[in-house]
Amino acid sequence: MKRIIKNIVKYAAFSFGFLVFVFVVFGIVLTLTGNLPETPETPEIQVEEKESVEISESIEKVEVVKEVIESNPVDQNESVKKTEENETKRVETVAKEVVQEEFEKEKLDSDFRLQFSVWNGSHDKTVKYVKAQMHNPKSFEYVETKYIDYAEKGFRVISMKYRGTNLYNAVITQTIWVNVDLEGNVTKVLKHQ
Repeated sequence: MKRIIKNIVKYAAFSFGFLVFVFVVFGIVLTLTGNLPETPETPEIQVEEKESVEISESIEKVEVVKEVIESNPVDQNESVKKTEENETKRVETVAKEVVQEEFEKEKLDSDFRLQFSVWNGSHDKTVKYVKAQMHNPKSFEYVETKYIDYAEKGFRVISMKYRGTNLYNAVITQTIWVNVDLEGNVTKVLKHQ
């Protein structure tokens, strides 16, 4: 049952990301073709500074080419048309790459969210690791989980508080800090108290 719910959540997250991707690309194409309805304020796409400069330079070149074509409607040079098409294609390519990067980041985040229990918020693989290390795994009682995301560096830090019995059957509360890879596998225990 848990696996089915994970697959449903994963499919929903992927579908949402894909729809966002389609709408952003559609908006970019409308903007470039000039078919965007006039609104008082159009939202800007947030891109890195380098790509932003390239896009704005390309848009300026396209505008210059359009002005030349409009001023000489009888003498429309074939090379001017090709230049405009090439610049438009380049702008579209840069925009698609930016959107693809955002889509991949969103997919990475949604995959990470699937590593947690939908019932209590525990990190599934950390719970399995702790239970394997416990004297009495049946006494395990989850309390809370926190995490720090270092996905760009290839790992995340998970902090989980839990209760369990020790060798003397006394109930104790402990916290474990672990490094996990992007798939959620425990790679290193940082602290256990």
